[in-house]
This record gives sequence, C-alpha cells and structure tokens, in this order.
Amino acid sequence: PFPCYHTRMRRAIPTALLLSLLAATAPSDAQTLDNGSLRARFDDRGLTSIEVPSIGPAVRLTADGFAITVDGQAFDSAALPRPLRTTPDRQHVAYAWNAGPYRLTVTYELQPGWRFVSKRIAVVSAPGTSLHVNEIVVFKNGLAGAIADAFVPGSPRTALGTAGYGGAM
Repeated sequence: PFPCYHTRMRRAIPTALLLSLLAATAPSDAQTLDNGSLRARFDDRGLTSIEVPSIGPAVRLTADGFAITVDGQAFDSAALPRPLRTTPDRQHVAYAWNAGPYRLTVTYELQPGWRFVSKRIAVVSAPGTSLHVNEIVVFKNGLAGAIADAFVPGSPRTALGTAGYGGAM
C-alpha cells in the first residue's frame, strides 16, 4: 500500500499544480453576453468590447464608467472600490457598488435578437425614504481605436424642443 500511495501522490501533485497554474493565468474576471447577433465582453469593472461578428471586428473600450450625484454627493465609478459582479442569468451582467450611504447597481442586458446592449444605473439603497438624483452621466467611456465616422439622427419632433440624440459609430 505504501508505494501505491506515493505513486498516486506523484501524479496528483503535478496535476494539481497544472490546474492551479491554468486557473491563475485564465482571465477569471472575463464575462461574455452573446445572443448570436452581438457579443459583449466585460471585465471586473464593466464593458470592454462590443462585437457584431457579421459586420466586423469588435469595438474595444479602454474604460466603461459612469458618474452620479445623489442628494448633492457626487460619485464617479472610477474612484469607487472594485464592484461586486454577478451574472443573474444569460442575458444580464450586474455590478454593485457601495458609495457612501448608497448602494448603486449597473446592469447590462442583451436579449435575443437585440443588436445593442442596454445599461441601467440604479440607486437600490439609500439612507432615507426618498432621494434626489441631481445629475447622471451614463457613459464615461474611452474607445481603444479611432472613430471612422459618426451619425446622429435628427429629432423627429422638433416642436418638443428635443435635439438630435443617440448616435451610431
């Protein structure tokens, strides 16, 4: 029995070391949403790339952040500690931050057939029974490459005083 134990241990130790090495070098913070039409990749702080495989290469982001001012207190996601990331299902990636007395979440969603990723920012916990959002910046992003062209659609209802909004790059 003694030599057999050593033989198994000699095999088990290199296997365990190899598995540990693979786990250490794998991008454990990577996450992907893919609906067959669009692929969105995420890291430990947010969106890193969007790709429509039928059109071309991925658009890579150098940063994906937001800023929000709640009850006069300003928070920038880049200055907040690393968030907790969860993947509640195959269509969502969510991040949660503690920001002062508030708990903030950012949820990305990609549904079947969509050719866009939605980003929702929410204040899910506050010290009082009510709060006031003074300002919000949904996209504080940086692009890894140069923008070749951009299109901003005009407002379909100029009588409402709305200007062009949205954009395609």
